[in-house]
Amino acid sequence: MFKFRRLKFLVFAFSTAFILASVFLGGASNASEFTLNSVHQDIIRDHKNLNHINRQTLANLLNANDKNQLLLIDVREKDEFTVSHISGARRLSPNSWRSSFMNNYAGQLEGKTVVFYCSVGVRSSTMASALKEDLIKAGVRNVYNLEEGIFGWANQGMKMQNQNGETKLVHPYNEKWGQLINNESIRSYQPN
Repeated sequence: MFKFRRLKFLVFAFSTAFILASVFLGGASNASEFTLNSVHQDIIRDHKNLNHINRQTLANLLNANDKNQLLLIDVREKDEFTVSHISGARRLSPNSWRSSFMNNYAGQLEGKTVVFYCSVGVRSSTMASALKEDLIKAGVRNVYNLEEGIFGWANQGMKMQNQNGETKLVHPYNEKWGQLINNESIRSYQPN
């Protein structure tokens, strides 16, 4: 069992590294264009078993009367989450073990839709792909990755929050990835 977990972790780590290397080394769908859409196309190519949800559909789910049927997971580091996150999201470290996620949420999964997101979708799609089979076995109805992540969400001016309330700021991850946030004035490494 331990060897199987270690193998799954290594697959997870390798696929994340592969996607990041692919984007940074010009492997995006259109190598001359580094956009949220080109990153998303790479994610679709590399995670064929994963479904994606667009921003408006997620917003509709968040505004629905039955929010209890949705589990929203933010797969970013603590400092990123502190700057802003989508309302109702629970943070999951990108380095979390599959088994610890399943142990933490085991009794809360049946019948739910689980949506993962991160900055652009790379870390969240890797995590969602690693967990999808276990989530379905636990009774989850749907597993999704948010198209274009919180950067796409912020670019559309959709509501985000932090511990101080509503915010427009979003953590840029780093200078390269931060280029994908259209409005430079909302890029921030610190909460407002």
